[in-house]
Amino acid sequence: MKARTSRTAEEWDAPTPGPLLVDSRGRELHVHTDAAAGAMTIQRGPARFERPYPPHGVAEFELFLSPGEHWLALMHWSGQTEVAYDLFRYPKVTHERTFGPEHGYGDTLRFAGDGSSLVLAWSDNPHLFVPDPDEEYERPPFELPHPVVVEWGWLSHLDLRTLREHRVQLAVRLPAGWVSDDECEDEFMPVVSDASANGVQLDTPWGTHPLVRPLPARYVVDAR
Repeated sequence: MKARTSRTAEEWDAPTPGPLLVDSRGRELHVHTDAAAGAMTIQRGPARFERPYPPHGVAEFELFLSPGEHWLALMHWSGQTEVAYDLFRYPKVTHERTFGPEHGYGDTLRFAGDGSSLVLAWSDNPHLFVPDPDEEYERPPFELPHPVVVEWGWLSHLDLRTLREHRVQLAVRLPAGWVSDDECEDEFMPVVSDASANGVQLDTPWGTHPLVRPLPARYVVDAR
């Protein structure tokens, strides 16, 4: 279960206009952000649960409840290529951990269907630009004369039974002839479409990839 809201700069510190999420018992959850007061608050009825306002700011946020509603996650984006989330036990709404902020573009959190884990994938190189420290190429855009493996992003897997995190570094193998341009309009994003105690299903622009636990330290996707 999830709900999401986006805000303009003028609306960042205004309360949400309605409930951001309603749990299975009909309790409404609201989020308030107040940069001046330095607080970000989750409100459920008369109860208020405060967290420090993120130093990277909040342009957009999303609430998630796990299956069984034992966990609540508040994901927030800065609007400046940073992604983070706060994890709470539910229904007491006691804070357990903060993730990030991490540089990059994250799509959305995913609780495993069995409630065993919380997974997020994000990219810090969504345009798949190939850095060229040796100045082999003049200036972007340029066409790759041979296949190149480029760093793409990360996948974070948090085991909710132990609260231990495992990260998988994501990379992409680009074929010869690929045009690399750090200012291109195309963005290539990793998305977690499913998760369970057995592993993670990672969706990419080039197909779906099942990653079985134990998860690797690094995973390379072939672009085509």
